[in-house]
Amino acid sequence: MYYLIVCVFFAALAAVLFWKNFKTYSLTKKLFPNALYAVISAAMLLFYSYVVISGGNPPPKKMKLSATH
Repeated sequence: MYYLIVCVFFAALAAVLFWKNFKTYSLTKKLFPNALYAVISAAMLLFYSYVVISGGNPPPKKMKLSATH
């Protein structure tokens, strides 16, 4: 559950960074660094949105030891 809260926070942060960099790119029309940062922020937003929608990234399950050890 804690992992999902952190992912939501990072998704919100990525959305804010995307909006800020996209606005700056729209005003200046410079590809570097504003457009590059906007693309990276959009990719981060998509990744964290996927993680939140899919229910998070649960820790791996431990394997059971066999009884015939």
